[in-house]
Amino acid sequence: MNESLDVLISHSKEDIKHAEYIADGLNKSGIVAYHSAIDSATVKSGLQKNDAIVKAKVFLLILSPYSTKDERLKDEVALAYISNKPVFPIALKHYSALAGDMDSALKLMLAKINWTFLTNKTSPQDTIDELISQIKYQLKNISESPSTQATVDKFDAFQGLNKNRENREEDDEKANNIRSDFWQINFQDKNEIQWQEFRDAFIKEYEEKICKNFGFDRVNWFCELLFDDVFEKSLLIEKAAYQKFIGDKEFVSKDTFYQRLRDYGIGMLAMKEVFDMKSSVRITAVQKLGSFQTISVRSALLDLTYDNDPNIRAVSALGLAKTGRKDDWIIRRLTSMLNDNDRVVRESACLSLGHMKCTKAVSNIIDVWRNDPIKHVREAAQVALSRMGGEEANKAMKMVEVLSNEMKN
Repeated sequence: MNESLDVLISHSKEDIKHAEYIADGLNKSGIVAYHSAIDSATVKSGLQKNDAIVKAKVFLLILSPYSTKDERLKDEVALAYISNKPVFPIALKHYSALAGDMDSALKLMLAKINWTFLTNKTSPQDTIDELISQIKYQLKNISESPSTQATVDKFDAFQGLNKNRENREEDDEKANNIRSDFWQINFQDKNEIQWQEFRDAFIKEYEEKICKNFGFDRVNWFCELLFDDVFEKSLLIEKAAYQKFIGDKEFVSKDTFYQRLRDYGIGMLAMKEVFDMKSSVRITAVQKLGSFQTISVRSALLDLTYDNDPNIRAVSALGLAKTGRKDDWIIRRLTSMLNDNDRVVRESACLSLGHMKCTKAVSNIIDVWRNDPIKHVREAAQVALSRMGGEEANKAMKMVEVLSNEMKN
């Protein structure tokens, strides 16, 4: 097994010749690259496919009429995204020929990334040379960047991925001397406005752009992100909250707010795609969460514990435990999930707190063991107590043993 993997190339089996051509060019330039079909379980290095996505420094995907129809491609892109990998889409057709087979989630995740086109109208060697230059630039940045994001704000968490397009957008605005801010344009000097007024202004400004790029169904999705996550369900929107979301930026334009919302939304969407029960990469993601160690993953997992789908809530609880962090906000949320309406979520919360050996939650776990009406949840609480250790947990376990013996007799 080769422990050094710079680039993983994912492709459909019909596009293997293109994958081989690209991998050969990268390897000749000194970049360690492997290719693997989307439906493959392993890659040439001997790594499991999903493990290789996490281990690789850069993720490259070949987009064609074959690959864009495969649901697993979206899963792989999402896994690469949340594991903080630069993503390089290589399109074998023009965007218009591929977009019809891409759902809105995949379009969103690839929205802010520079695409490379390898078509009949482009020079293959020139394309590979440019790709090599871009990848080497990213590898250099990776080697010089810190591996964790210890104190990043939740809304900053997903802003650092694939900066090229973001920088290009700002450059275009600076060149055109566009400095008007969304709030200033729509609300002038007001310090607060009603949510409905803000929503109407947002839709008027960006509905056409969202529909064109991501589909009509994403308009309400963006509005829900704004209301639920950014403004925390407040019906009165304060300018201070808006400015906090934008952050301390040297250059603020009309679209700065939208770009920031889009980037945050992409990160959240990628997390949800990865941890969906139907995802082909979910198990790998949960197992590897401890190696990600980024505030983006922890913040997104926390948000997913409030998802309407109980399966998502349950998996995200296990994911929080797998990150290996015992932050107070994680412990508080997991403890509150012991009272969730869904029994699988309560089980996951018990097991997560037990895995973390969170002695602060012993009394809460004991309460679940004594009073939960579902047998499987009580058994999960018992397992959690056995893993926690400490005086209070040990006393509870002795009580469990006594009562179990009495039941047998």
